[in-house]
Amino acid sequence: MRLQLENKTEEVDKLTVDNKKLEEEKELLQKIKAELENQVAASKNSFLSRFSSNPNKQQKMEVESVKQELEKQMKHGKDQAEKFLKEIEEVTKKNKELEKKLKEEEMKRESAEKELEQLRKKLDIKEIHQQEAEMKRKEISEELENQRVELENKTVALDQTKRHADDLLAENRKREQEIWKLQEENKSIRMIKAMLDDKLEEQINQKEKYLKEIEEVTNKNKEWEKKLKEEEMKRETAEKELEELTRKLNIKSEEIKPEQTHLHNSLANLNGGSSDSQETSGDITVEVDPNNNFICLRNESDQDKPLGGRQLKVQINNKKLVTYTFKPSMELKTGKSVTLWRPGCDEGFTIAGDLVWKDLKSWKSGDRVQASLQ
Repeated sequence: MRLQLENKTEEVDKLTVDNKKLEEEKELLQKIKAELENQVAASKNSFLSRFSSNPNKQQKMEVESVKQELEKQMKHGKDQAEKFLKEIEEVTKKNKELEKKLKEEEMKRESAEKELEQLRKKLDIKEIHQQEAEMKRKEISEELENQRVELENKTVALDQTKRHADDLLAENRKREQEIWKLQEENKSIRMIKAMLDDKLEEQINQKEKYLKEIEEVTNKNKEWEKKLKEEEMKRETAEKELEELTRKLNIKSEEIKPEQTHLHNSLANLNGGSSDSQETSGDITVEVDPNNNFICLRNESDQDKPLGGRQLKVQINNKKLVTYTFKPSMELKTGKSVTLWRPGCDEGFTIAGDLVWKDLKSWKSGDRVQASLQ
């Protein structure tokens, strides 16, 4: 726009110069016309003054000749003047057109100057906007850089997610194969279910038959339940009596236990055929029954002795060594004993607190039996 305005200004200046030149030519032509008219008038007056008194024939002829010459010159001057006038008119016309154009161009120039001023203002505003845009561009560049870094981080995370997705896809394919197998198995199960449904229907029919029988049995069962309650009451009464007898028996057993121990010792003294039948482990004595039935542990100290976790080891001749481990809560009171019987012994000799050793084998008189408490 600025270049267009400058070009128009130059055109206006050229038209102004041309207009001034045309004005100068017009003034020059008017001066020439006035000089020609003055020359013709002066020549005419001079000629008339020369032949004004008594002209003769020759003079008349000269006058006529001069008159013709003057007429020719006047005609020629008139033609030139008309030519100049036409040119002046044309120049004037052109001048008016140029003035008109000049005014138009002047108006355009003023309008262009206004537009130029507006453009300058806009340009200043644009420069301010450009500065603001530059600042925004820097901010956007920084933000883009941050976004680029963030995008790179997201790309790394996306790659990791993609690898995880690939793993999940592989696992999904594996599961699809498993699902296909399950579907095949489901088809088989449906066939089996159909068969089972048929059998179930048969069983339902049989169940209805059985229900009738069960109803009959239930009626009988009610009668038996009534009898059972009566027997249960009798059994409770018997259990109470049994508990009382057991309590009395335990009291009796405690009373005869010293006698039983004395009897065992007497039997051991009578039968001396087995070697190593008695061993003392600290304050606990280990005795072996010569009649092949039991092994007795006796606490002869004045303190209770814990047996929990201790082991009793027995070897008959050269046979495999057998071991009995006492329970953690086992304790042998002072002056008391505990007897370990072999399986299948006569229970008539056992008392409360005695133990049965399942791995203990029988022996006979004369066998070498070694027993030790560790």
